[in-house]
Amino acid sequence: MESIKIGTQSYELVADGYQLQQDGGCIIFQPGEQTFEEVETVMSGVKSILLLDENGDTMASRTDLVYAGRMTRQKDYVIRVEKNQTGTDSEGNAVYEYKDITGTVLIAEFRLPDLREKYAALEEEVTNTQLAIVELYEGGEA
Repeated sequence: MESIKIGTQSYELVADGYQLQQDGGCIIFQPGEQTFEEVETVMSGVKSILLLDENGDTMASRTDLVYAGRMTRQKDYVIRVEKNQTGTDSEGNAVYEYKDITGTVLIAEFRLPDLREKYAALEEEVTNTQLAIVELYEGGEA
């Protein structure tokens, strides 16, 4: 099963749980033992979203999105579908039963940063650069 890694935290995705498009979207995942508030804290500090395969290898990376501030909990969400053979028909073909496996998931929404956020990040970068230049000018090390 695929998972996502945000910061140091990993979460197991449900089937088709990675729904990020070019301009944002959502991820649908199982929170594990974390509370809603703990997960929301992790999402609020997102710097990158890594999509991992079942072996933990990175399949995709997004560093251009920010948490949209919207997350919902949904109970009885279909996490996966199990296929069980229940017998055979009169011609000897296997007969299967499909069973929905449900559980509680969190749905977190992400979006591209707006211009104010980009401006604030650039302003902070310029300030840090100016401070480094002043320190170098005064004979220190940046």
